[in-house]
Amino acid sequence: MSADNWAICPKCKEKNVTLREDYEIGMDEFGTLSIDYSAYCKECKFKYKYNYIISIPMEDKKEIV
Repeated sequence: MSADNWAICPKCKEKNVTLREDYEIGMDEFGTLSIDYSAYCKECKFKYKYNYIISIPMEDKKEIV
């Protein structure tokens, strides 16, 4: 799943400046979960990136019926 969003910038919040957020969350067929997030404000140049990847052990996976 991926999406983009517009939120209030935490550094420019008194000016009601928008911050662009992009994120993607997904799991592949091997059980690797990845989370990717970024945010950027054109006004103050604030930016933030976050990436997390974890491999889910096969014995922890449950079959969904």
